[in-house]
Amino acid sequence: MKYSLCILDDDIPINEYLDFMDDKKIINYSNFKHLLKDEKKWKDTDLLNFVKAIFDKDFILTGFTSHSFFFNHIEDSTFFYPEIIIFDWDISGQTDDSKDNLLKILTESNSLVGVFTKADKKDEVSTIIDSEDFNDFKERCFIIKKQMTDSHNELYKQIEDKSQYFSFFFGNKIKKEAAGSIESILSKLSNFTMDNIHEILHIQKDNINELIEFIGEKFKNNLSSVNFEMDKSIEKSSESDTETQDIEAQQKYSTIDKSRIYCDLWNYRLYYKPKDDYIRKGDILKIADELFIIITPDCELFRFWTKTRGILNYVKLYDLNTCRTKIVDSYKNSFKLKKLKNIESITSISNSPTNLSASPLLFPYIEIDKEYKYYFLFPKELSFKFIDMPQDYKDITEIKQRDKPLLLSHLKGQRITTLSEPFLGSVIDHIFSSLKGYGCPDYPDEIRKRLTKQVKELFNEENS
Repeated sequence: MKYSLCILDDDIPINEYLDFMDDKKIINYSNFKHLLKDEKKWKDTDLLNFVKAIFDKDFILTGFTSHSFFFNHIEDSTFFYPEIIIFDWDISGQTDDSKDNLLKILTESNSLVGVFTKADKKDEVSTIIDSEDFNDFKERCFIIKKQMTDSHNELYKQIEDKSQYFSFFFGNKIKKEAAGSIESILSKLSNFTMDNIHEILHIQKDNINELIEFIGEKFKNNLSSVNFEMDKSIEKSSESDTETQDIEAQQKYSTIDKSRIYCDLWNYRLYYKPKDDYIRKGDILKIADELFIIITPDCELFRFWTKTRGILNYVKLYDLNTCRTKIVDSYKNSFKLKKLKNIESITSISNSPTNLSASPLLFPYIEIDKEYKYYFLFPKELSFKFIDMPQDYKDITEIKQRDKPLLLSHLKGQRITTLSEPFLGSVIDHIFSSLKGYGCPDYPDEIRKRLTKQVKELFNEENS
């Protein structure tokens, strides 16, 4: 297995060959092969020795002579961020700050970044990457001193260490499979015009979001069918080496704020934040300092006034901190506090504590102002709001052309986040199930005890 590696360094001697190489464009494998033929052209011998040590071995090598040329290439092409970037800290004539450029790379990619710097700059660079700005990237950023004769070994050491991390291990395959999935979907649709799509799939011409939702589902189906088993070809370590790496990883993990990790990962898994202005089912909106989750189906939201007459359905969310007294007092009217304190385990976002009436759901890890908050949803508080059609829609002469989606701007609110599937579907099912009211009389206490005993005896080993 070869890793994609890109060197960003202004001492790559491409200026000596401007007749057939462009110093503002990507430097590929063939370019590096030609550059290495004449070592005298390399002014930076440390960089030369590093390139010689890794060339034609375990890496698909590319390069750029400045950070900005690299960013331009990323923006102007389908070029993925490489798995590994060697980042020269001291690019001559550069107007952008190296710290800002490094943060941009780490924020936008999952690349492993080796900061290539001279010994006299090591302390300065170390102070910067150890600062709070880089807290989220400490596992992906390290320093390679240029003067080290075996600087390439530091790279191999970091690769071996990071091979245990999910994004580094699976990243390249996921990128390739994702790109292949999108290509196959677009290929399937390539013979259809927008008129065909509109007519056959019944998707509005001016609502590309419906088509994107359709493509998203196909993309998810394609990607979920890919076999992402561990690649045996990169398992080079012996069992003892692997055990040592596992111990080191556990030691690192023990020093991290685990509660923050749980919050971060579950926030990421439960929610996402759309970039567009369309209102969709599962949106958690803030309107007049209150939070609501939208439960109107997407198919109605995309043709809002035609399908609903302007009726938007939602359920209010209650902040456990600011609304604590209100929530607790409402239960204390009917239950003893001792019983309320005996909360059973909350197993998922769609399962409410069994000893709390009204079937509330806990929405955890909603991030507001960089702080995670917790909210209760009470299904029986299902509500609606009438949204009048905007005047510019009413002014459209052709009534069929008024078949428009509901936008965030129509509500004068703020989208906090959006609940993801499959959690959203389960929450919606819970809301409507709690409203149906189907049930039957409870057993009296004596019967409950007898029947419970019957079930417990079923699993009693003495009776087996």
